[in-house]
Amino acid sequence: MGSKQRVRVDFDEQTVSMTMQMIGEMREMASKNTMPPPLVDSPKCPRCSLVGICMPDETNLLGGASPQHSITKDQVRRMYPIRDDAVPVYVQDQGARVSKSGDCVHVKTADETRKIRLIDVSELTVFGNVQITTQTIRELCGRDIPICYMTYGGWFVGMTRGLASKNIGLRIGQHLAYSKTSSRMAIAREIVSGKIKNSITMLRRNHGSPPAGKIAEMEGFAQRALAARQYDALLGIEGMAARLYFS
Repeated sequence: MGSKQRVRVDFDEQTVSMTMQMIGEMREMASKNTMPPPLVDSPKCPRCSLVGICMPDETNLLGGASPQHSITKDQVRRMYPIRDDAVPVYVQDQGARVSKSGDCVHVKTADETRKIRLIDVSELTVFGNVQITTQTIRELCGRDIPICYMTYGGWFVGMTRGLASKNIGLRIGQHLAYSKTSSRMAIAREIVSGKIKNSITMLRRNHGSPPAGKIAEMEGFAQRALAARQYDALLGIEGMAARLYFS
């Protein structure tokens, strides 16, 4: 593909047989009610648009991949999201009307009509007597853009939002993990320890002369968090580390 040269491919019996076998396997996979396991160490994953939903490395790590494809925490490829340029839209003019035309939202007031691209909208917040068309609500829900309804004085009334995720397998896994006390505690320990380690990194980057003694003490708290067996003890460790950080 990189050379942009045309390549002739001969369809012999072996190629046809392999193609028919793959078609049969795909039909068999589609007829099952369970999702196929994620790929292991595939170069296609980082460029896939669904990698943030599939999370192949994390799924294989938590689910226990086969021995020949065992994955450790150090081998998980970290994903860094791009910067979100979308901004919230606030409509405060009483009697304004919010409608949709193409890929834009139109905010019509008594004086003017403003046009905003949907790709630039992170949320829509309306105050008081502001009307929103059904087409706009449907489009925003389809794009997972929340709509917040406020009173004229700024009190929160309610919110409209579409389905945030269709990955039911991930939701089932999260609920199963929460239902087990051992897995809940393990996740909590990792979160608290990671928070303390991140605090250490922030101090080293931004403090003019980070105190070595305090840093070492916080590193000890991070290790103690991984060994905590009770929630109260874990909360205490988090609090002591936070006190050191803010001091």
